[in-house]
Amino acid sequence: MLKEKPYFMKNKEWYVENKEWSVNDVPHFLIKDAKKPKGNRYILTDKAPKKAIDSYNQYYNNNENYIINKNN
Repeated sequence: MLKEKPYFMKNKEWYVENKEWSVNDVPHFLIKDAKKPKGNRYILTDKAPKKAIDSYNQYYNNNENYIINKNN
């Protein structure tokens, strides 16, 4: 079953991809013997509104139990 795109991903100004998750634009999981990088795959920008931050936290809480600390 496909999940709906999280709210925080609906605007590309709200997030960037963590560069540590790929090597020469190849995702780490496609590279033999590559270890999972530290941190989240996506990083919120300062432009993300509260609803996007909540969506981000819910996305990582539901998927990998990661939650960011955002001081707003």
